[in-house]
Amino acid sequence: MRFKDKVVVVTGGARGIGRAIVENFLSESGEVVCVDNGGIGLELVERERFFPIDVDVSQSRQCDSAVRRVTGYRGRLDVLVNCAGIQPLESYRRVHELDEEVWDRIQEANLKGYFLMAKYCLPYMMMKKKGVIINIGSVTGREAAKGISAYSVSKAGIDALTRTIAVEYAEYGIRCVGVCP
Repeated sequence: MRFKDKVVVVTGGARGIGRAIVENFLSESGEVVCVDNGGIGLELVERERFFPIDVDVSQSRQCDSAVRRVTGYRGRLDVLVNCAGIQPLESYRRVHELDEEVWDRIQEANLKGYFLMAKYCLPYMMMKKKGVIINIGSVTGREAAKGISAYSVSKAGIDALTRTIAVEYAEYGIRCVGVCP
């Protein structure tokens, strides 16, 4: 019941870690808005207090529209969990073998998506003088590994973005934390 009357937005909530996050917030009585551009399981859609929105988080207009829908319909936005991310098989290459298009796609989905969702959620949190942004990173953003340069760089960027948001918005009562599974 810790999240009763709280609106939580989870990006990438249709599967994997994001889905587990959605389930946990639902179990704590939160109203969960799942922002994902993939199929959302019917068993989730039929849940009470669960609202799916189809969004590509790398697209500014779609992120802005999603946040406006949430705040317009629900009247509030308390927590943003940035969890959307990709690591396609074709990205498992050494730097000199990695296609630029794959690099760009990973940076846009993983890092730019976090930036855009935070960009559009922060003004609502600032008005309320409270809010929490949880950015899901990865240990690969802190430790080097062969063959995952694009993914690692995107996750290291998320770590830096998290610290920056925490410092810039603390005066508004907004917390920004990172979790690195």
